[in-house]
Amino acid sequence: MANEQLYIVYGTGNDTVGLVEKITSSIANQNGNILDLRQDVMHGLFIVNLLVDMSLSPISLEEFQSVVSTIAEETNLELSCKKYFPVSRDPDIKNLLLVLLGYDKPGIISSITKQLSQYTINIEFANMVAREGVFLMELLTDISNSTLPVTNLEKVLSEEMKKVNITTLFQESDVFNKKKRIIVFDITTSFIDGTMFNEIINQTSIT
Repeated sequence: MANEQLYIVYGTGNDTVGLVEKITSSIANQNGNILDLRQDVMHGLFIVNLLVDMSLSPISLEEFQSVVSTIAEETNLELSCKKYFPVSRDPDIKNLLLVLLGYDKPGIISSITKQLSQYTINIEFANMVAREGVFLMELLTDISNSTLPVTNLEKVLSEEMKKVNITTLFQESDVFNKKKRIIVFDITTSFIDGTMFNEIINQTSIT
């Protein structure tokens, strides 16, 4: 909308209960509308990014920055605020969802991102976790400008990931409705009996 007054609020700090509520309530009190919120806790580090529309609020950017500073003082977070100028998203954008799974080792992320960059593929979202030696990563990519057809691209990426013992799954259509579901657990130390194990397999449509 042409009359939107958009601001990015972002920051980090030690995680405690109630941080998201304190941030969002203070913004709501100024009649700010949160359009997008990304929040995570990484090994005790609280990370937050918000896109806020202040077009219905009477306060200026300087006044809003003061509100954010007050939130930072009350929560002991390091928060920043700046004006945001949106870039129109191409309605014909082509997305490809990648799910990478295997045993963790150095260089996996470097390897896949190098390949994506080489073929002019942009990463729009990335989420990765490594626990108990297991590596799991999700990448939402924009392949609109890819220098390879999708079929060839998937083959090349799969072969490259096999070099580091990583299995790669792909989803080209309806990428925001994820069809790739993965359950990771140590069956050797699990108390799940055979019947329950088979039921999990059936319910998750794993073949």
